[in-house]
Amino acid sequence: MSGFLLEAIGFRWTVSVVAFLPLVSLVPLFFLRVPQEVATHDRSPFWRYLRDKGLRALYLGVTFRQMGIAGSFSLIFVYMASVGIPAGLMGVVSSLTALAQVLGLVLFGRLADRLGRKAIFLVGFGLSVFVAPVFALAQGVWEMAVGHLLVGTAFAALYMGSTAHIGDVIPAERHAVMLGLFDSTRALGGVFGPLVAGLVMPLFGFRGMFLTMAGITAFGFLLVLAGTRARTDVSSMPT
Repeated sequence: MSGFLLEAIGFRWTVSVVAFLPLVSLVPLFFLRVPQEVATHDRSPFWRYLRDKGLRALYLGVTFRQMGIAGSFSLIFVYMASVGIPAGLMGVVSSLTALAQVLGLVLFGRLADRLGRKAIFLVGFGLSVFVAPVFALAQGVWEMAVGHLLVGTAFAALYMGSTAHIGDVIPAERHAVMLGLFDSTRALGGVFGPLVAGLVMPLFGFRGMFLTMAGITAFGFLLVLAGTRARTDVSSMPT
């Protein structure tokens, strides 16, 4: 939508319209029923779970994965403009990431229940490795569309498998802190990825930057592949 608005009404009005939309989302929140708080019995520090439940590799891996993806996306619109993709099509192509996430989150949620958590989040980490190479080889809108669909699909598998795995091995009363830490590690990757991409691109060009991001993402995948283990019963954690 924003891509077409940009061409029709310009930057200022497009940003104004997009900025208004989050206000609309506040309306249904007034009708949200909040359940009673879970009684907290376990006060173990988060690093204890990272050590005892084998989550260190998962949290480190998602940081490096996000570095690679965020670094690639930090300059993706500049790259699309350089290969001649107009703003309207940029918006359409970018929306494919969210479309793939909407469909993938439901699909991989079901598969995570049937096939196991680790298999699903490994699919997500593995698919993420191919995102930057697809962008590096892209010369038009169709290749870009494939890359964006791949990003959304990879995120859906990674996120559903990882959060379900964390829920399996962490006591319910500590879900909030560990899931918050998981998203914080993703955000950390989102901070450093664009910084690295900005440093690399002037030296090696867009293609070199994308391949560098692919290497960082692959390192995160290898960390998770080698360092995570299947579900551990939460009852084994002393309280």
